[in-house]
Order: sequence, then C-alpha cells, then structure tokens
Amino acid sequence: EMEGLLDSVRHLTRELRLQMLIIDSFVPAEYQELVEQHVQWNEEIGEWQLRCVAYTGNNMRKSSQAKQERSSELTDLDLSSVYLDYNEAGLVGGEGQSRPRTARTAKSARPKSSKLRQ
Repeated sequence: EMEGLLDSVRHLTRELRLQMLIIDSFVPAEYQELVEQHVQWNEEIGEWQLRCVAYTGNNMRKSSQAKQERSSELTDLDLSSVYLDYNEAGLVGGEGQSRPRTARTAKSARPKSSKLRQ
C-alpha cells in the first residue's frame, strides 16, 4: 500500500514538473504573476477560478458579434449626399453637380515620362 502511494506521488510530481515546464516555456513571467494575482479557490466546486473570466476569450467574441450586427444596421443609412455615384450621364456628385473635366488635352491621359529621348 505504501509503495502504491509513493508511485502516485512520483507520477503526480512528474506531471506537475511537465506542466510547470510548459507554462514557463510559453507564458511570460508577468502574465503568470497576473494570473496568480487574480485567481481564487472556489470551495463549492473545488476548483481554482479566475476573476473577470467573463471578459476573456469566447465570451468577448460573443460581444464582438453583437457589434457586427449593430454595424450592419448602420449600413442602411442614406449616404447619397456624401459619396459620388455613377449614372448614365457620367460621374455625379452627391448633390447632383457634374464633376469638372481635367485640363489635359492631347492623345493620352498618362503623364509624360522623364526618359531622355534620343
């Protein structure tokens, strides 16, 4: 019986060392301290719990989905006076005014290159 208890202690110690190695390798020390400061033991369920866990992970994703739904409601706004639109007559401003033409004349709308011509 004593040997069985010693085996379980050795096994648990080995698992604890592995968990600590993983934590030390991937979680920065300042975040470890932060978690240690905000953790508390819950006697009712017999587990450690983080305070304010409702503001992390998937719970925050739920609130971001609600924000996306609200932003989709905003897309129904009438912004015709703000943006330009195209119609058959050409580009028209939001207030129905035509856009002025450019002062360029000639063959191409491309700017002339700065290459030396020989």
